[in-house]
Amino acid sequence: MPTPPGREPTTATTRTRVPRRPPEVRRAQIVTAARELIAERGLAATSVREIAVAAGVSTGTVTYHFAHVGQILQAVLRAEVPLFTEPIVAAARSAPDGRAELGMIVDGMLSPTEATSRHWSLWIDYWAAAVHDPELARWQDEIYRWWRAELARVVARGAADHSLTAPGPVEEAAAVDELVALMDGVVVQHFPAGPARGPAQARAAVHAFVERRWGAGSAPRGGEAT
Repeated sequence: MPTPPGREPTTATTRTRVPRRPPEVRRAQIVTAARELIAERGLAATSVREIAVAAGVSTGTVTYHFAHVGQILQAVLRAEVPLFTEPIVAAARSAPDGRAELGMIVDGMLSPTEATSRHWSLWIDYWAAAVHDPELARWQDEIYRWWRAELARVVARGAADHSLTAPGPVEEAAAVDELVALMDGVVVQHFPAGPARGPAQARAAVHAFVERRWGAGSAPRGGEAT
């Protein structure tokens, strides 16, 4: 039947279609949705289907971009480092000396905020997953090399400006390894714990270590928030 004059055809070919989003946009949607779900529920309680629903894409789209949930978590952490860790490190560079810079990094990484708790809950899941997945373990090693290098730079700055005691190269590398291990350890001990343990206790433990190891406290001179 002919279409009456002045009326547009209403066939399926002329209906408005939602533009297909580029692959990188869909991938970013998946990562953003997964971050929220995994931080809230944990990796073990988060399925590919739930991530797809939260991202507004099909399960097939998720599996096209990621082989398994562990790969999604890796993508989440790859995005998390520039969003959470790098701004803290960048802001701390404005500190007057190495001691203060290290203190700002400690306080930023162990701050009493929801963003910090979510950040570390993601890492706790990642550590567990990397034990059984060589691909995740390789990236973990890569990011930890960067993290140790940043902390070593700060310690070297403190040694140069005499706000921290200058150890020898071997001792400095060992001390930075100990600092990284301690920060990871207090995260596991204090962030999932109840009111008797929390970020304030975690920060106090790390500041005390810095004072013992480098001969100067890392706590900001004006005190720290709880």
